Amino acid sequence: MFKFARKKKGEDAAPFLRRIIDRSISTSSLHQDNRLENRYNRTFSLMFAPWCPKNGPDIENIGVGITKDLSDHGCSFLSLQEITGDVVMTFLLDDEIASKILCFHGELRRERVLLKGLYEYGFEISSVLSSKHSSQLVEFVMAVDQAFNDNEIS
Repeated sequence: MFKFARKKKGEDAAPFLRRIIDRSISTSSLHQDNRLENRYNRTFSLMFAPWCPKNGPDIENIGVGITKDLSDHGCSFLSLQEITGDVVMTFLLDDEIASKILCFHGELRRERVLLKGLYEYGFEISSVLSSKHSSQLVEFVMAVDQAFNDNEIS
């Protein structure tokens, strides 16, 4: 009996959600003619930290975010943490790609405040960090691995 009542309440929301969906425009269609590269609407969790060339990632300021879209040279993402400058980032993927944590170095090209405490960033990737940076990345990769494992469903 409760299931029927819950389903009915959900159906009541459907017309309102449909109106919101119908009023929104895919970001790929907005920029289709103006961009030189393709953008793909994909949502992934990510972790990032400010990057210092001499010391590597600033582990004290690790942040989390979620992508809005990806391109061939970077991504747009949302975060609750305000950051600037050079950044190291990794995507939290739960498939065969995630067997190796790939860290990307790049620069924030755009920052926009969406709401108080919610930021949208444009991140341009300049390089995939290699094994020569491994000593600098150890703590960052450990923090990413710990966060990912803490969220696994048993």
